[in-house]
Amino acid sequence: MTKKQQLTEIQTYGEHTFEPMSIVCAIPPYNNALAQKIYLFALNLLSANYKILLTSLFPLDNKYEMKILVYTREIGETNYARIKQATDQLAGSKLTWSHKERKEFKTYVPFPTIEYKQHSGVIKIHINSQLLNAYKDLVEKGYTKYKLSTILGLQKLYSRRLFEILNAHANLNNGVYIEDIEYFKDIMGCNEMYEENTHKFVTRTIKNSLDEWSKNNIPLHFEYLLHNREGGKKITHIEFHIEKLEPETTPAQGKILEVNRALKIFNELDSQQKNQLVITLSLGQYHFKSTQLDTILADQCLLGRFYEIHSKIDKNIIAPVNRTAYMAKCLGFTDASKWKS
Repeated sequence: MTKKQQLTEIQTYGEHTFEPMSIVCAIPPYNNALAQKIYLFALNLLSANYKILLTSLFPLDNKYEMKILVYTREIGETNYARIKQATDQLAGSKLTWSHKERKEFKTYVPFPTIEYKQHSGVIKIHINSQLLNAYKDLVEKGYTKYKLSTILGLQKLYSRRLFEILNAHANLNNGVYIEDIEYFKDIMGCNEMYEENTHKFVTRTIKNSLDEWSKNNIPLHFEYLLHNREGGKKITHIEFHIEKLEPETTPAQGKILEVNRALKIFNELDSQQKNQLVITLSLGQYHFKSTQLDTILADQCLLGRFYEIHSKIDKNIIAPVNRTAYMAKCLGFTDASKWKS
């Protein structure tokens, strides 16, 4: 058997996905959740085998044909019509990277052919050599690393995509990521939302993602700002400040990390911010009993956590129906006995 034949079909999944920045920052070839899921499995298969690809296939030319095998049992979908719709989209779409200021772009079809037979339970995806070439300089040109189980634990298309993008930029430029707002809409892969105004788009993609992230303990924290054109109202850029949290391996370790993070938030406040924090707590925006208020004021960890959550409420990043009840839950006071007066 030749080396080419040995490498024709790749089917070894990895725990982590190593995704080149050139792919992360491109407009993805999907706009529905199942197509995205198949795409994420494809990237994982490539990254799990990229060392083999580097040593065996480069330099690439048209003589080589690479297929990867995605199992329907892995993607959790066996409905023929839905699989066909998703793969039709992937096979017919382009992966596009562009730079508006430099007037540059690159575009190609990453999956020129996709095959599927219902009885086999296997989706065979033919890989464009351009996509394989993105892995050639994986270390030199940068990549993001994430657990496949983490990103697939999210159910919504834009929640997964936002995690993919922000995770990639968490270690760059001190966690500050600024993007042209129209291009950001494109790279989020939410084409069906493109006609919405920016504020509605942000609400549906970013604010809703925060809710899903919190339920899945995603180890990434961020805040964002929208920038207007000077002298005008039109939003031109979105700016993220990203903090990558350490993965939680046990509940006890996770609690320690959360306490340390809340203490860091409090310790970084200046005197004026700390005074304003006390005023906010005391003057009617939150309706805590006196003993409850004393508990918060006596604990720097609770104060730090309060400041973080209140800032998000104040900026309309989150909008609880009852801010006192929501804040009590966020501070960990779920045991009613702790809140008796």
